[in-house]
Amino acid sequence: MNPSSHSEAAGIFHNAEAALRAGDRKAALSGVLMALALAPQHPIYRRAALNILGVTSGYKSLPTPVLDALRHCTTDAALDLQSLSLVLKTLFEADGRFAAMEATLNGSHLDIESAISSGAWDWFFGEPLLFGVLSRATLIGVRFEQALTKLRRHVRVSHSVLATKHSDFIAALALQLNAARFPWITASEEQTPAPTALIRALYQPLLAFTDAEAIELPEILQAARQTMLERQERARALPTLTTIDDRISQLVQSQYEGYPYPPWDALGDVAPAPFAAFVAARFPGIAVQSKPPELLSAGCGTGRGAVMLALTFPEASITALDLSRASLAYAALKAEQHGASNITFGVGDILNVSALAQKFDLIESAGVLHHMADPAAGLRALAAALKPNGLMRIALYSERGRTAVIAARHVIWEHNIPDTDDGVRTARQILIGLPKDDPARAVVDTPEFFTLDGLHDLIFNVQELRFTPSSLKVLLFEAGLEFLGFDLTEPNIKQKFVDAFPGDASARDLDKWDAFEHNNPGIFSEMYQFWCARSR
Repeated sequence: MNPSSHSEAAGIFHNAEAALRAGDRKAALSGVLMALALAPQHPIYRRAALNILGVTSGYKSLPTPVLDALRHCTTDAALDLQSLSLVLKTLFEADGRFAAMEATLNGSHLDIESAISSGAWDWFFGEPLLFGVLSRATLIGVRFEQALTKLRRHVRVSHSVLATKHSDFIAALALQLNAARFPWITASEEQTPAPTALIRALYQPLLAFTDAEAIELPEILQAARQTMLERQERARALPTLTTIDDRISQLVQSQYEGYPYPPWDALGDVAPAPFAAFVAARFPGIAVQSKPPELLSAGCGTGRGAVMLALTFPEASITALDLSRASLAYAALKAEQHGASNITFGVGDILNVSALAQKFDLIESAGVLHHMADPAAGLRALAAALKPNGLMRIALYSERGRTAVIAARHVIWEHNIPDTDDGVRTARQILIGLPKDDPARAVVDTPEFFTLDGLHDLIFNVQELRFTPSSLKVLLFEAGLEFLGFDLTEPNIKQKFVDAFPGDASARDLDKWDAFEHNNPGIFSEMYQFWCARSR
């Protein structure tokens, strides 16, 4: 890239950042994508493009230089490609070639095979964006799912040339189905023998393959199989740090042993920083004494937050606690892959965190307390484990942000759908079939809907409580904690709050936030993420 292009890209990107801060997402999207097209190898532009594309839609096409730059992003192992799924859905569903492909897929196997053999669909099978999403993210979109389901069935019954002509596509589809835990198919289809070893990967979880079967899998599938075996081994080796004797904790533990969630790959932006400097910049007046600082990821699940902490604060000592051995095994493997060696993983319950006999400078608990019988008891237990100047970062469900999920859970109860894998698959079909204006139908547009574990977590969770800012105020008061502020997804939300309540420049009055959310019900995207500390 010549210097003038680099300079032009930098200026455009600077203006795009200013537009985003001002709340002009359309101008920000245009600017970020233009900067990426001018400098496609620039890691900051790549990450910014994927971030803004993940929450922005409405475009029917993208310029070829932008598409080419996004295709290059699929070769970057450090990027989280999930937002490209929305790009695929938006662009392909507006593409007449995809509509024609769908029409043919509704026809005979002879018509489908003719289209595959003639090369008419090579644009689809050879699209790098599709390969990247299938192999490293969750494909979203009901139309996509239905088209790929018909392709999969065609290959199974017809010995299609697709298996050899586009084996890389088949392998990527196998990875997608395995990672999503086969949400599209019924148990009977999973058990149906497929005509070739390669195509069997479309129907059976990779763990079902044994050495005795001597199946010749493509390299990427062999790697996925090996990863699963390593997770099994790690799960057996994990230490138990506390007892788990609460009945609801035991139920939640059982759930996440069977449905570990969420899966994740890349981390995105990680900027290493001294912990004390971070605290001083974010919360002036709070001094960190510990060297090294001691951090707790309470209910770490599959470990993305814990690994982010470990890489952001490499001098810190981190304890990662969770009920689920299966989730922890996933987390431990990811930590190793990302070079996060400063984490100790162990099985345990937040309610019994005192058994660790340790105090912490920072406790992070994201999406955990709302799955407890008594979140206040859990928060009190965590507060007791804080050092005098310790901080907590908590994430809890918003009552107003979960309206679609609440409606979907009612649909499940009304249909008396069992809490099983096939029950989740049945629920998916019922929700897909709802009228577009049904409140529950909105869950079909979430990434969670397209994995078995994700949808189970969303609407079959054994325990879920939700909050408002006013009820957060009560929760924090009972735990002896002081609210320090929200982490907000949109840069301009705090300014809008201050404009609405000019007497609260610090934006720490939770009753005012309750009123603000009432008037702006989508601002917290299902969860409140906030900081707190011991009351002073």
